[in-house]
Amino acid sequence: MKNKLMLWTLALVLALAPMIGLARNADAQTPDSPILSQINAVLLLLEQLVASGDVRDPLSKQLENSLQQAKHQLEKGSIQQAGKKIDDFLKHLSNKGMQKNITETAKNLLEEAVQTIRKGEEPNPTPSPTASPTPIPTAEPTAEPTATPTATPTAEPSPTPEPTPELGSIAGLVADAASAPLAGANVQVTGTSLSAITDSAGAYAIHDVPAGSHTVTATKAAYAPFLSSPFQVTNDGTAVINVTLEHMPDFNIVANGQAQSLIVVEPNTDTQIRAAANKLAAYIKKSTNAVLPVLTTTELSQSGNLYDNKVRIYVGMKAPQTETAITGEMQGLADHGFVMWPHEQSISIVGPTAWGTEYGVDEFLERYVGVRWLLPGPDGEDVPLTTNLAVPFEPVKDEPAAISRHFFGMAIHLDWKRDNRIQETISFHHNMNVLFDPAVFADHPEYYPNGVLPTHAYNWQPCFTNETAQAAIARIIQYFNQNPAAKSYSLGMNDSQNFCESYPDNPNYTGQINSMGMLNMSDIYYPWVNQVAEGVLAVHPDKYFGLLAYMNVYDPPTEQLNSHVIPYITDDRMTWVVPAHETVGKGLTELWEAKATNLGFYEYLYGAPYNVPRMYMQQMADNYKYAQDHKVIAHVAELYPNFGEGPKPWISAKLQWNPNLNVDDLTNEWVERAVGAAAAPYLKQYYAYWETFWTTRIFQSSWYQAWLNAANKRNFLNLFDHSYLEIVTKEDMAESRRLLELAVANAGPGKQKTRAQLLLRTFEYYEASALSYPKNGTVNTPANEQAAMVMLDDIEKSYAMAKKRKSLLNEFTGNLILDRPLKEDLYTGAWDGVQRKLIAAVQRYVDTEPANGNVRPRLYKVLEYMDTSMNLTASAVRTTASKETILQSLDFSQGPWTAALPFSEFTVMGSNAAAPVETKVYLLWDNENLYVGYENFDSEVTTNKLIKSTQAPNNWWLSGQDDSVETYVTGTGDVTSGYKGFFTNPNAVKFTYKKTAPNTGPAPDLDTQWQASAQIGTDRWNTIQVIPFSSIGVDLNQTNTLMGFFFRAYHGSTKLLGWGGGAPWKADSFRPVHLVEPANYLQNSSFELGNPQKPNEITLPWRYWGTTVTQRTYEYAHTGTYSLVTSGVDQAAGPYQYTGAITPGKYKAILYYYLPTSATTSGSIQLWTNILQSGGGKITDVRTGNVPFSWAKGQWRKLDYIFEVKPDYNGVAPAQLQVCVTIRDFKTTDRLYIDDFSLYKLAD
Repeated sequence: MKNKLMLWTLALVLALAPMIGLARNADAQTPDSPILSQINAVLLLLEQLVASGDVRDPLSKQLENSLQQAKHQLEKGSIQQAGKKIDDFLKHLSNKGMQKNITETAKNLLEEAVQTIRKGEEPNPTPSPTASPTPIPTAEPTAEPTATPTATPTAEPSPTPEPTPELGSIAGLVADAASAPLAGANVQVTGTSLSAITDSAGAYAIHDVPAGSHTVTATKAAYAPFLSSPFQVTNDGTAVINVTLEHMPDFNIVANGQAQSLIVVEPNTDTQIRAAANKLAAYIKKSTNAVLPVLTTTELSQSGNLYDNKVRIYVGMKAPQTETAITGEMQGLADHGFVMWPHEQSISIVGPTAWGTEYGVDEFLERYVGVRWLLPGPDGEDVPLTTNLAVPFEPVKDEPAAISRHFFGMAIHLDWKRDNRIQETISFHHNMNVLFDPAVFADHPEYYPNGVLPTHAYNWQPCFTNETAQAAIARIIQYFNQNPAAKSYSLGMNDSQNFCESYPDNPNYTGQINSMGMLNMSDIYYPWVNQVAEGVLAVHPDKYFGLLAYMNVYDPPTEQLNSHVIPYITDDRMTWVVPAHETVGKGLTELWEAKATNLGFYEYLYGAPYNVPRMYMQQMADNYKYAQDHKVIAHVAELYPNFGEGPKPWISAKLQWNPNLNVDDLTNEWVERAVGAAAAPYLKQYYAYWETFWTTRIFQSSWYQAWLNAANKRNFLNLFDHSYLEIVTKEDMAESRRLLELAVANAGPGKQKTRAQLLLRTFEYYEASALSYPKNGTVNTPANEQAAMVMLDDIEKSYAMAKKRKSLLNEFTGNLILDRPLKEDLYTGAWDGVQRKLIAAVQRYVDTEPANGNVRPRLYKVLEYMDTSMNLTASAVRTTASKETILQSLDFSQGPWTAALPFSEFTVMGSNAAAPVETKVYLLWDNENLYVGYENFDSEVTTNKLIKSTQAPNNWWLSGQDDSVETYVTGTGDVTSGYKGFFTNPNAVKFTYKKTAPNTGPAPDLDTQWQASAQIGTDRWNTIQVIPFSSIGVDLNQTNTLMGFFFRAYHGSTKLLGWGGGAPWKADSFRPVHLVEPANYLQNSSFELGNPQKPNEITLPWRYWGTTVTQRTYEYAHTGTYSLVTSGVDQAAGPYQYTGAITPGKYKAILYYYLPTSATTSGSIQLWTNILQSGGGKITDVRTGNVPFSWAKGQWRKLDYIFEVKPDYNGVAPAQLQVCVTIRDFKTTDRLYIDDFSLYKLAD
């Protein structure tokens, strides 16, 4: 059947041959052109060959993609671009690395069919308009995209039509010395990319060779390279060049552990090439234990005949008698490219630059010695051990597909990065703060927004005017004069939206919104970039300019970019797994293709901020291949590696160099080399498991939906939000652990076992993260005791895992494989592991459990080991002051705010880490409004570290990130149903956002009812917000409890401070805000009143019970000067007070306590209230659980609870309360401080 199919396809090609061809000087092809039909016929041929198994992946996909691209270009009317895609097809067909994926017959059939199409092809010099492939709101390109990039940036095409070139062909046979034909030999027109691979008969043909004098170079592994004599190619003629190749034996580098070779360098070689030579010798010694001498040519000549029979490996130089051949091979080679050229008893490893030579040495080590730098450090490198090292006699030439390759976050991994050929050559990053350093242009404030010299390091852009362009030109010319070896300069914008032209009163203000939802500055910025580039290129014509297509300049401009400008398109291309994102992302890329000669891809490849392995290997490989086909010659990724992701960083590096490599082959190689053949299947399954998570399951998560539906969606997934862990299950962790433990058990000896164990260690951090992350969904009450006990198991494990997670981060520090470069809480996230939803569910079960039940005692025992003080609440006190008075009362030490109950439990967002400054919040309310006062302490408030915009265009700070406060509040108990956020800065600039559903992001809100005031002092800035209850849907007849969250951005985004460590727009950050009446039922609640003659003595109405010493003291105080100190407690004791007359309703008791860090007690504290009848008899009591002191040391902690007083108890009416503090099991030598003990009634 297969033979019949091949005959049929051959007949198909022969039938097509007379009609296939692009006539010279042809007009642009229309969509119904016969050429399109001919390409369709070749696609059909390819489909049949794939079905027969004669063409296989990944080559089949590359070939199909090239044909589809050619069709696309023809449909747009562009013969020139279609021809280039046909060239790409032939390059893929001839790729030596792909020959295992195609039979010789299939290759000949496809080559004949496509070569026939190419006959007579000539580029059409007239550009044709292209249409925008996606609905991205930018101007459509007006000119045909330029040629596909080569390994170095290309120049813009000349607008003048070129004369028809004179082209001919070269053909012939390649045979060995016995005249036997040699298949698979490469014949290349020297110094060009024109080449062909010989077929089974040894025949080759190279078409479209420019007329003139040429030589050809023929190479094949195990044969000596052949360089022909010069010959002539005539127009439409065929030069017949037959080649005879001489078979050569392998080079013996090491035999039986003895060196049979040496390494040779120039006497004056630079340090990098010398280091590369030493590296070659060092790794050969690691592999074979043989020492290869490293000599200069001078030392070699002085050695006499000592090394006459040794193979000479020339590093960074050409061996004798190879100058002509190697020079021809290196013609047009990229800076990072290299040639390994065999000749007689020598191998030359040389590149156009020292980097190229170094990468040639790396290729030698990887290809022949078998070295792999899988992971960083000594444990990460895999060096096969042998006593014999033979190298085949074969020429090797290679260069990277991307001329610039860069990973961010590699500070401690520089060696690994270098070994894997990651090296940046194009500067592109944020750089306007350097180019327009305010210290340099102090005399030109007009260069900056609002005509004011900026004080912030980067929160601004220069004005994009002719004057600043001329200043930039002068500065960059000076830079290149001083740094002539530099190839590029960055014109990247600062990381800010503060443009001069973003102000509506600026004459260049456009008001247009780009596809990122931001003010579109592309048609302001990019013409300025062109002006600067042209000015610099007039003096330094060989330089290039990188920049970021990012935020306000994300979309391409209307005009063409200078060919020496390389925009890096920023995107999180993991999202391209989703077809809709892929369409938009590729559409934007292709719009940029029409405007730029070459592109860069900026990728968010993380990495360290993620708490489980973020694997998407196949999509990553597809992205790199797409980039190669769409003018991308530079890659950069925010990697910040998390080497628990195993092969991901290594494969990324390999694909940046050569995107034609097969990702499955690379994965198989990595896992087998990392842990050994027996363990490799388990490790591969482990990473495949997490690839399924990130390419399938994640897109159903609320984490993804929140990013997707955000009003101002960024072009990278929200790496600061770790709620994706909510969909990670215990079963996921169990299966992952099972696979990794099997990998460890089956790992090979030595470093393979070590690597398996280290990867299991990285998993321990993932496991601790996932199992301790707080569950925020609905948790049902356990149905029975067994279910409650299982839930308690989870609660205990979560708490333990949170502690382990912190410990592991510290343990990992400094280990090259385990360490995570982004350890800050902002990136990794921080949580205490207290599963409050689960605890509440078990508590509900306990509330109905019989008195002798088993769950209750275990729950209380579990809680003894946890810090429950983070169950925060706040109280807003009713006020009779007017709104106007409150807005003007910006001193919280006087006026209406003295009745408030301030709180300050702010920590760094996502953690329990202490805030760098104190923030106090004061709450008042009346029948119309909630009043929120923020007292923001800051010793640097008068410096430029306080960032304060005067405007908030498009509902955000003009600076990009101001010092500000944010109040999130709703009147509903179900926070997920929606709420608002109220933002205010030190200038009282304000705006509002709202969230209306669980899976939607925040969106701007046009609420103008609310008001704000602010004042900047010498050591703090204060602000007041007046939020009408009507604007947040609060009906005071229905509720006396709000849900709220309070937040502060300190020094812009230097530190983000959340109440209880919470984060904005997260439902689990909200806590109750109780509306209370103004009367405090406890007198002298802060213990400021005492007996002047005996200041330490406790005075009525305060009393104490039990064996204790209770006194007033000024040693510590939460507010004011005094507090109560209790010591000498044996078993149980504490202070108490009787209230006056009470009425039925809900009450809230609040207490602050402090335990010095020197205390060693393991005791607990409890609030206890006796409800009394008239005359003082006890009716009943209400109490909190015992709260352990274990985490209370060294800081004031709040303990509060709400209880209800009923109208009667079996006919007995309540009349009074006895409010007590109970201290239990407290060491008699320790001291406990109590302050601000209050009791308020909640509003009816």
